[in-house]
Amino acid sequence: MTSDLSSKQISVLLALWELRALGTHMVSLQQVTSRLPEPLGPDAPEQLQDLKNRGLITRSDPSDQESYSLSLLGTACVRQLQDKELSDLGRNR
Repeated sequence: MTSDLSSKQISVLLALWELRALGTHMVSLQQVTSRLPEPLGPDAPEQLQDLKNRGLITRSDPSDQESYSLSLLGTACVRQLQDKELSDLGRNR
């Protein structure tokens, strides 16, 4: 599930997790980008749309502000990323 995600997309998922943006608790795009190690760049709309199309995030556009949160599938994806990271750390000991 995570092998075909770009590093920027993974960063977005992890930022949403850190912000506890789950289900109906959405956060603004500015909040997400403030947590990223590097800017998304000019292809940000395409990257976010790809995550939405995969069912990993949800998007709401109330008034003028785009808001995002992790879907249930996105939460499972973050969990898989964390498990992989812990597994890698365990092997390096």
